[in-house]
Formats: sequence, C-alpha cells, structure tokens
Amino acid sequence: WRVCRMIARRIARLAAALSLFCVAIAEIVPFRPTPSSSQTTVAADLTTNDGSSVRCLFTFEAGSGTPDDTSGTADLSPEEALQKLDRRCFKLHQEQWAYEACVGQTIRQSSGAETFNLGNFARVEGTIQHYDGGDRCDALRDRPPRRAFVQYACGDAARLLSVVERSVCVYELTVVAPELCASSAFADMRGVANNVVVQDEAEPWYLEVAESDDGELECSVQHSDDLRKGGFTMSGLSFANWVLSLQAGQEGDAVRQVKAVDAAARHSGRQPLDLEEAEVTEAMSTVTLQSTPSFKGKLEFARLNAVMRS
Repeated sequence: WRVCRMIARRIARLAAALSLFCVAIAEIVPFRPTPSSSQTTVAADLTTNDGSSVRCLFTFEAGSGTPDDTSGTADLSPEEALQKLDRRCFKLHQEQWAYEACVGQTIRQSSGAETFNLGNFARVEGTIQHYDGGDRCDALRDRPPRRAFVQYACGDAARLLSVVERSVCVYELTVVAPELCASSAFADMRGVANNVVVQDEAEPWYLEVAESDDGELECSVQHSDDLRKGGFTMSGLSFANWVLSLQAGQEGDAVRQVKAVDAAARHSGRQPLDLEEAEVTEAMSTVTLQSTPSFKGKLEFARLNAVMRS
C-alpha cells in the first residue's frame, strides 16, 4: 500500500507539473511558404464552446530571395487560374483506396462498395481550397465530419498528384495542372510523377487555433511533414520577420479582452529562441507574439496561449 500511495502521489505531481493542454475543439489551416514569400498573412478562425469567435493570425516575410522572372507572360490571380479547373474531376488510386477530387464540389474516397465523402467545397485561401462537412469520422470520440484541403500547383498535365491523411480524417490532396502555370502564385511541379510527395522549395506549415477543456485558447504555427507523428521537422526557411496573434471577435457592442498566459517559440532543431528575439504584447482584444530586430531568422514552431475575459 505504501508503494501504491507513493506512485499515486508522484503521478499527481507529474500531471500538475505538465499542465497538459487538453484540446476540446480546434481548426487547422495548412499553408506552404517558400524562400521568396513576400509579406503574407494566414488566418484560422474558431467558434469557442461559449459561442465566441476568435482568430489566430500568422504574418510573415520569408527569406531574401526574389520571385522567378515572369516577364512576357500573363500573371493571373489564383482565383482566375482556378476558374479554369472549376467542376473538373481528377482521380487517383493509392493502395486499396480510390480518390476523386471534383474542383469546387466534393472530395470522395472509396474502396469496393465503401464510399466516404471527405468534404464539400467551403472556401478558398490563396492556392488552397478547403472542403468541409464530409461523412462522420467514427475513429474519433466526438465523430467530427471528415474534411480535406486541396493544394494546387503548376504541372505538365492535369491530375491528382497525391493524397496524404495529415491527421485522423483530415486529408491533404495535391492537384497539378498546366492551366495554373499562368499564375506565379502556384508552385511549379512540372515533371513530378504521381504518388510522389514533392520536396520542393515550398514547405508544409500549419496554423492551428484550439480551445482546451477549461477554456484556454492556443494559437500555434509549426513546420511539420506529418502532424500525426507529433514531431517537428527541420525547416530550411529564413524569416525576415513574423507575428503570431490571437484576436477576440466583438460580441454585439461588447469587446472581449484577451490575456496572455504563456508563449513559446523555437528555432529549427528544437532550439528555443533567446529572450531578446521575440516579445509578447497585449492590446484590449489582441495578444501578440512577434519577432524583434534581434531575431536570428530560423523558426520551426511558435505558440501563444491566452484566456478571454468579458
């Protein structure tokens, strides 16, 4: 009994020391910065359990490179280029599964007589289309709907290049097409074979906003090849500057106050930033973690935790 009580006390102390962030709800937004990315902002929105709206924003400028010379060619906006693929469907067989991506409509997965809706078109952000509200995911306790996002790129033929399940019932698809080469916003993947995970200059990054069981909010950004592995991979990008912020939406005439409770950031290789490389600031409805002039350029992860008050 003494041994059991000793173990129980140690477990209790360990759990308290870890201060675990138990996610209740979350929203993940993928993006793919390149060494020549100019000032860019990525946003992830969340409706909390009490009905409040919050937004996680990551604004950054990557590297010091310059975009490829596109003189003499038409440079369409991403929206104009994607219109050329609207309602076209692309298929890919991968292991026992068959996937069908119908641009601007639905994403489906099938094997024999079994078919799943992975999501219906919801919105577009830059070169990425989001598909939400798919069939329920029985693999997770609260059975959330399946969802997918499609990353588009310039290619030598129109096809569905790859499908990756980034986390349980969340799918990333890559579609390439020559029509998209008319816009410099899309990465160039000409010459890449099907079923190949492309290792180009564009890196896989994820912006996430989440609420814990006790109402704490977390806004985080990370570089990772696979979120399911829970690890961080080495980023090759250099950032001239970056800002991670968490904003509370206005509820009627009332403005919710946001208070920072924790923050962290790491260089590539899991090395924490020096204290002078980043700072936390607070305004009435916004908290911010941002780089300072002392920042040394490499980043793989940043996190900001906060609570909302009326």
